[in-house]
Amino acid sequence: MKNFLIGMIFGVVISLAAAVSASDSIRATIFPVNFDINGQTRQLDGEYSVLNYNGHIYTPVRFIAESLGAVIDYDADKKQVWIKQGDLALYDRNFSGFYVGNLIAVKEGTRTKVTGQMKVQTLLEEENAVEASLTFYNNKSEVIGIAGISSPSLGRNVQTFESYADGDITGYTTVTLNINAINGRVIGENTSLNDTKIPLTQILNNDFNHIARIEIRYMDRSLLEIKDSDVIDDIAARLKSVELLTALHQDKTAGWMYYMDIYTGEEKVRYINTLQLNGRRYLHSSATDSLDAFILSLQK
Repeated sequence: MKNFLIGMIFGVVISLAAAVSASDSIRATIFPVNFDINGQTRQLDGEYSVLNYNGHIYTPVRFIAESLGAVIDYDADKKQVWIKQGDLALYDRNFSGFYVGNLIAVKEGTRTKVTGQMKVQTLLEEENAVEASLTFYNNKSEVIGIAGISSPSLGRNVQTFESYADGDITGYTTVTLNINAINGRVIGENTSLNDTKIPLTQILNNDFNHIARIEIRYMDRSLLEIKDSDVIDDIAARLKSVELLTALHQDKTAGWMYYMDIYTGEEKVRYINTLQLNGRRYLHSSATDSLDAFILSLQK
């Protein structure tokens, strides 16, 4: 194998032997080897080489880290390698289906490079155009920098991103995530997939005529069975008036107050106040708020 004189090796040592003493230069040989990482065959590209020095294998740390799904960066000023691999726990409180994490901040001149990972879990589309921003704070809760992050096709698989913030934010103590837009739509606390309202009769495939009885299960597990025709007609009229917007954010909502099983002949449909109906979530409206108030007023 051909010998190479190199000034520095930046790699992972695979050995249990004692480390050799450091020097400014070493003589090593190219070491051809195949990698199987967690059952997946990985090949080094032309940018990387594996070296053999004194019986130890030196492998590019970036190749190993990225093959394991970790985020990696190098701080030249501090001569420090950063590797992060963990849960993506940072999310926007108004949009918890988009997650960010494993952030690394490295100063580059007059700005800071921010590397991290992101994914979505609860959107309807398999690929989503996402625009978001990270706001960094010091220990006095003062904003010290903002980095924008984006992806034209973000899905449920983790993606690595790189962004930049003006100034030096490497000493930040906290960071918040703000989702600015999903698929071209500005994100707020109540964001719909589109502007088309869908009648509840269509969503539940029931015209709410000829209802025989209604069973209401409340949050405290008490059950109210309604057979009185006047009350049934009142509830039916309220249900018929409901038109809903499909929620862009499709995560499951906890904390239901009640659900209703509505019986029409042999057919039964269920309405739940979280508006998770037939596998999709919808946004609340004045009509659903009025219905909720009425149903709760019936509880003894």
